[in-house]
Amino acid sequence: MAKLKGPLQMTGQLGNLSIYTRRDSDAIIVRTKGGATKEQIKNDPAFENTRRGNREWSGATKLGGAIRNSVLTLARLADYNVSGSLNAMALKMVKGDTVHGWGERSASLSQHRSLVAGFNFNRKHLFDSVVRVTPTWSIDRDTQQAQVTIPELVPALHLKNFTKLPYFRFVVVLGMVSDMDYDKGYEKHIPVVEAGHGYGTTVCSEWFTEKNTLPEQMIGVIPYEKQPVLNDRTSLVLGIGIEFGTVGDNGLPVGVKYAGCAKVLGVR
Repeated sequence: MAKLKGPLQMTGQLGNLSIYTRRDSDAIIVRTKGGATKEQIKNDPAFENTRRGNREWSGATKLGGAIRNSVLTLARLADYNVSGSLNAMALKMVKGDTVHGWGERSASLSQHRSLVAGFNFNRKHLFDSVVRVTPTWSIDRDTQQAQVTIPELVPALHLKNFTKLPYFRFVVVLGMVSDMDYDKGYEKHIPVVEAGHGYGTTVCSEWFTEKNTLPEQMIGVIPYEKQPVLNDRTSLVLGIGIEFGTVGDNGLPVGVKYAGCAKVLGVR
């Protein structure tokens, strides 16, 4: 990978080069195209290990995407593309499967929930450095409900408003993610439990300003309106964020995209 320097500002295809940018970087990135053909990778015996790796990477990206989608509301508060980090984390879960052979290993969040707990959606401003009180939380798998309690908050002491926007609110999300097994018939990873996989429910507090002390806040949430039956291969993902906002066209507060921060509290 090369980075373009100088006054040239362009993206797209140029001969054998692909030129593009990323949201988390100001650099213009240049890659060359080429390598084995799709037909070779698909059928040539010499590429069997490549196919195995590709199958497992595909399963990892599917699981990583499901984790992201289950708490999708928090992604709008991220300051970088979290998909890469979640996919890399999911690949560790795939490699942790000691039952199935290489190329057919499962992508199992249920066996690696601690990897996701505490995951931050931000690199510059972490949730714990912006909100300087510690929320407590609980997840009840039997009722598929969660509760987050935010202690009394004095904005002047406990809040770092790095956005300088006039309003803020808390966002709590609870999502459901199923483990994914490799299916030889479909030649891809599929969810063990399809219903609710990758879905979540969001609950927001009211909008606040920095002028007043906030009393203790208790926010309850359920993950998915159909409430599928959970088993030991399904997981509930609980996340929290703080979103900053401004005055909208109607005179009411409205959130500003990417103005905030978020984290995963826990997975059960």
